[in-house]
Amino acid sequence: MKKPELLIPAGSVDEIREYIEAGADAVLVGEHRFGPRASRRGHG
Repeated sequence: MKKPELLIPAGSVDEIREYIEAGADAVLVGEHRFGPRASRRGHG
């Protein structure tokens, strides 16, 4: 069975470092207005 990937949204470079050191496989990076959850917050 494949190991699930841990994807975490990061708000800063410091958070990226912390998450990677803690075991995250991938980090979601992008401006909050254009992120995958932006449409649910009423941005667009």
